[in-house]
Amino acid sequence: MRFFNLEYQFLINRYKQWRKLGMKLNHSIEKEIPKDVLLEAAREFHMLTKDGIIIFDSKDETAYLMDRIIYDIERDGKRYMEYYLEKYRDSLSGMQKRLLEAMQNSVYSLFIIGDVKTGVGAHITDAFSNDRLFLCDVNLSQTVKEGCLISCRVISIDNIHFTSGCACVFEGIHLKLLRD
Repeated sequence: MRFFNLEYQFLINRYKQWRKLGMKLNHSIEKEIPKDVLLEAAREFHMLTKDGIIIFDSKDETAYLMDRIIYDIERDGKRYMEYYLEKYRDSLSGMQKRLLEAMQNSVYSLFIIGDVKTGVGAHITDAFSNDRLFLCDVNLSQTVKEGCLISCRVISIDNIHFTSGCACVFEGIHLKLLRD
């Protein structure tokens, strides 16, 4: 059992390192987002009033909006993380470049929570492809239970899988409805 604790501790340390770097990168990318793109995404999420004011019902909605812009909205065939990498490539560290590349290859899906390792993460299965992996997420591991569902974007780097920071958790009874 001691071996597994050391293995998990290494995993958690690397996860925290990547998450910290990811949060800094996301904030830097967010500063580069043009106002019209922000408004477009807010309109898609029905957060934009007729007067052009963005209304959030919760702090979490800010994260969903930024996640959508960074990962999904394209201009001239590029997403904003790609613009950022292209613009700042020469001044970025090797780890920043690796993370931006991993972000480009991230996958958004619906996952079924399997075995939960409290304080570390959970085994998850993609509800559509049946791909399985271990999602490292300390907070999530303390709030979900086996059989729950999570809709999230998974970033994979160094054999560590974690969310982009924006996730929705559902009860397992909603699986058929969400798949459909």
